[in-house]
Amino acid sequence: MNNEKTNEKGILEEEFDEEELLDKGYLKVWTLFEVQSNSRDATKGALKKHTSAIKKNYGINIIEENTTKMEEIEAGPEFKARNINTLFSQICEITFMINSYEKLTEIVIMYGPTAVEILAPEKITLDMREAQNSLVLIADMMHKFAAQGIGGIVIKT
Repeated sequence: MNNEKTNEKGILEEEFDEEELLDKGYLKVWTLFEVQSNSRDATKGALKKHTSAIKKNYGINIIEENTTKMEEIEAGPEFKARNINTLFSQICEITFMINSYEKLTEIVIMYGPTAVEILAPEKITLDMREAQNSLVLIADMMHKFAAQGIGGIVIKT
């Protein structure tokens, strides 16, 4: 069942049946994203832009989305060592339905949620192509890190 409705903020949303989507092989996922910056302006809007890109690029079905107000927090020691004592932080939790494990893997790699949890189904079956493509995404990211000099694999000899 797919129907459109307008929410209390005037945003057009699509209605869907979670159980029907689970029966079609979708995953129900919870994610938490956090943005921190020493600039109020950089923090403002950054999280919305980030999460909007996920919604646009992956066609997820949003179940619930909650964004906190921006807060001023005390910086950790790694920032204080660079004379940054205050950070601005904002958090967004999104629960959504997505139609493939491969797409979820790509979201995790490309958008770096602070936390992610697959809520349903209890068991996931991947075909060989989807499993292989998920592994290729991870391997590709590792090679990008190594090429930038910010990581890599230690090979035992």
